[in-house]
Amino acid sequence: LGMSQWMRGDLGGAYGSLSRATALDPKHRKAQVQLGKLLLVGGETARAMEKAELVLAEDPVNEDALLLKGAVFVVGKENGKAVSHIEGMIAKGATGAEPYLLLARAHLQEKDPRGAENALLRGVAGNDNSVQLHRALADLYRESGEVDASVAQVRRVIALEPGNFGNRIALAGIYWDAKQPEKAREVLGALLAERPADEDARLNVARFYVSRRAFADAESTLKAG
Repeated sequence: LGMSQWMRGDLGGAYGSLSRATALDPKHRKAQVQLGKLLLVGGETARAMEKAELVLAEDPVNEDALLLKGAVFVVGKENGKAVSHIEGMIAKGATGAEPYLLLARAHLQEKDPRGAENALLRGVAGNDNSVQLHRALADLYRESGEVDASVAQVRRVIALEPGNFGNRIALAGIYWDAKQPEKAREVLGALLAERPADEDARLNVARFYVSRRAFADAESTLKAG
């Protein structure tokens, strides 16, 4: 029930249900970790760490609890501790995208974009199907002005999520912001050609043009629809 409430955005209800679950069964590790994550969302880092340590005291290799502990370090901007902790997890065989995403965030907070890039590339090497990792790399390259590298990452996301037209619009945004509007128009034109009757896609393309003050493009997109 707590997780269902969380997924619906009812964080207050989720807190109540998860608290009740842990009161009924204090040894329910998943409930303790999820409650810790919710506390972290609410900025209660000390209480979130208590939940992580509670689980780790009984199960020192519990990956969810270890990730929660790493996230507490990152949110608290204890970046040195975060890097050391997460690298230790990885060295002991932690898999998945989340350790590398946390590691990259810690490096970025230390103003170390190359360290963040290295963390994300290591993550992609073992999790090439992770949309989150590729998106994080795309954002990193975009912020540093590496347009071609950012484009390559977004194209990988498009390949992983072919039904999500929002990724094509994101690609168009990279081109537009890089002063390459014709490439952006080419991407959006191809999207509309593939989905001529998709009203939602067309409206989002029009909104894209409006946000860039390309009103003639927005008008022609809507009229064609």
